[in-house]
Amino acid sequence: GAKVALMHKKSLLSVGVLETFGDFACGDIVSLIDTKGHEFARGRVSLANKQLEKIKGSHTDKEVIHCDNMVILG
Repeated sequence: GAKVALMHKKSLLSVGVLETFGDFACGDIVSLIDTKGHEFARGRVSLANKQLEKIKGSHTDKEVIHCDNMVILG
């Protein structure tokens, strides 16, 4: 569901995050990978990976990547 929302210019919320990979800090550019393993977007995260690991999948109002800080790839 998150990929469809992002394709319609919505922001990525913590509930849409299933998994994180690697170390990243707030403000880093990360790849967004769909459930089939394909990169479909890149964006600037507002949380470090350790923070995101604690809230991923939960229903919070916390934006992980704002739609203005994301680019959808071909």
